[in-house]
Amino acid sequence: MRRVLLYAAVGISLYYLGSSLIFRLQLNDMRRIDFRYAQFREALAADRYAEAYTFMSPGYRQSRSMEDFEDAFSGLDLHPLYPTRLLSIRFGTATLLPEHDRYGPIFQSSMVLEWEEIDGEWYLTGEIHQALD
Repeated sequence: MRRVLLYAAVGISLYYLGSSLIFRLQLNDMRRIDFRYAQFREALAADRYAEAYTFMSPGYRQSRSMEDFEDAFSGLDLHPLYPTRLLSIRFGTATLLPEHDRYGPIFQSSMVLEWEEIDGEWYLTGEIHQALD
């Protein structure tokens, strides 16, 4: 019986240690995405489309010209990051809801921005849509 309890205690400890390590690794990615989103938002708000275009993934830039980007993103009203923003990171992709307010009304609309990590840097994929919680 003691051996079972010992194994259970070791297993639980390893689980918490692994979870903590994964969280710390994701925290670094979360900070990088938050920072890049703020830079992207600032560039769009100032109509610096050439600068904002650099935040798009290489695949997006290969398939769409600067003019296509400007047509698609001009007038886009990006909100600042709410403290309760929702950011989900999985296997080199991320989903960001910058204006998500988990303490707000039951149903709310929020912009969803998709990201991908390429060579250690996070880029917007160009997939932006509205979500209703």
